[in-house]
Amino acid sequence: HWAATGQFAAPEIAGRIEVSPGLDVVYFAQPPAYSFAFGVYTKIVGFGPRLCILFDLLIHLCLAVLTIVLARRVFHVPPGYAYAIGTLVLPIATNGRPDEMAMCLGILGILCWTLDLTPANRAILSGAIFGICGATSIGVWLFTSPLALLVGYHRGALNLRTTWKAIAAGAVVALLCIAPILIPHPDAYKQLLVHASVQSPELGATVDTGQIGRAPCR
Repeated sequence: HWAATGQFAAPEIAGRIEVSPGLDVVYFAQPPAYSFAFGVYTKIVGFGPRLCILFDLLIHLCLAVLTIVLARRVFHVPPGYAYAIGTLVLPIATNGRPDEMAMCLGILGILCWTLDLTPANRAILSGAIFGICGATSIGVWLFTSPLALLVGYHRGALNLRTTWKAIAAGAVVALLCIAPILIPHPDAYKQLLVHASVQSPELGATVDTGQIGRAPCR
């Protein structure tokens, strides 16, 4: 919808969650990076069933390749085993590609600690990538960011100063990703809370969405 009209909204699924502002006004039921990336892809390549499948396929293949690189560069797995691990990723799929895209970003953020850069630059680059990762899938960010810190620590590049630089870079980038939504629509965060509570009963028990709206399953 954004690629076609310039409005970052999802009127085709309006009413999926009962919250104001509605999905036909702005879409923030999930972090926006995947939707924005798909919108850019659609603007450049076009829209259609095969093109949608191709977009998902590219993310899936990227995840398999990055898994091989991660196995080789971080865990020093022999080439044959690394390729086998990457191949085993191919049959795995998720209900939504945002998680796979975020996994790709998370692996890239981890690999930053293996680059031939100063510790400060590694921290800033990794933090910035994890900022985009968090703006793609919060769950994946929660899972992969501690792994990145462990790799940085293991490689002797992580200390108090570089940790804060990574956190600051990630926070700035994440804010830049969500600012275009929250500045014109400050209440849009309610969509994220309600949708997350539907997806996760555990989160729904800890987040009080009673004053925000109801989220019927359809």
